[in-house]
Amino acid sequence: MGHIRFLFFYLFFGFAAGFMHFLMDPVSLIPAIGASGAISGVMGAYLVMFPYARVRVFYRFFLVRLPAVFYLGFWFLNDVVWIKRNPLPHFRGVRFTNAHETLLWCKKSRDQKKYTFNYHALKRLNDDKQMRSDWELPICTGAERLKVDGVKAHATQKPEALLYRVILASSQPGDIVLDPFFGTGTTGAVAKRLRRRWIGIEREAAYVEVARARIEAVDPADEQMVRDLATSRRSARRIPFGRLIESGLLLPGQTLWFEGRADLPATVLADGSLRAPDGQTGSIHALGCIVGDRPSCNGWTHWHFEDDQGQRVPIDVLREHLRQRETISNDT
Repeated sequence: MGHIRFLFFYLFFGFAAGFMHFLMDPVSLIPAIGASGAISGVMGAYLVMFPYARVRVFYRFFLVRLPAVFYLGFWFLNDVVWIKRNPLPHFRGVRFTNAHETLLWCKKSRDQKKYTFNYHALKRLNDDKQMRSDWELPICTGAERLKVDGVKAHATQKPEALLYRVILASSQPGDIVLDPFFGTGTTGAVAKRLRRRWIGIEREAAYVEVARARIEAVDPADEQMVRDLATSRRSARRIPFGRLIESGLLLPGQTLWFEGRADLPATVLADGSLRAPDGQTGSIHALGCIVGDRPSCNGWTHWHFEDDQGQRVPIDVLREHLRQRETISNDT
């Protein structure tokens, strides 16, 4: 292309980005310099024109060369910040203490529709709160820190807690986890514990030896426990409310109670709808909105039935029971 053409190429994308910024938000007070757009244009053109050319990437203490399609071709879903709870101090006092690292979660392209995200497993891991993108975890210390003859086996060994969260979030039991910079095998150790398969690439023979011994000592978790932990309601097979009636777990004429309250009953009808005492009818979700006076309602968790012990529990218990029963039936 040459220096002159490249200059015009760079300026064109800079002006184009600034112009698009103006069109999208004419009253914005943010300066529209356009440098980011220019750089994005150059990177995009490089990816299209030279997808397999090698790009130098600084990783840990090494410069590695990766194909441009690998480095530039992914679509970012999230950036996650690992906040180090106990970072090593910067003894010279000439810059900030390195107290965080950034993780990039990507998919293969913008058009990729399906990818693994075990939302509910992470929520349970986080005391039933949505997992945020800032993870506060300690660095690798104590008994977890691998040593050879009293010396750290690896300068930047990552804590297993960090890889546990990454692997649990983005894979299923039996999936293959790839770590092209394997080090002392933290990824492989956690993958084995969570019953994932793994591939590790490492050029330092000393690290390979430590990783092999480490992973051989790992006992995989109980298979059923791991599968239960990773199961996502989003990926579970859908079961309509009417299936509970068809299977006999609920009967037409049976009474349900909104949030278990005696003053908010409803009657199960043969077609799978509910009827309130005032005659209003609707699905478990629609009638829940009316009875509970709210804009939206998950009827599975808000409507309760009375079990054999006389306790009022959410009908979601029956759905899970039916789902497990049908899964066992299909397996046999």
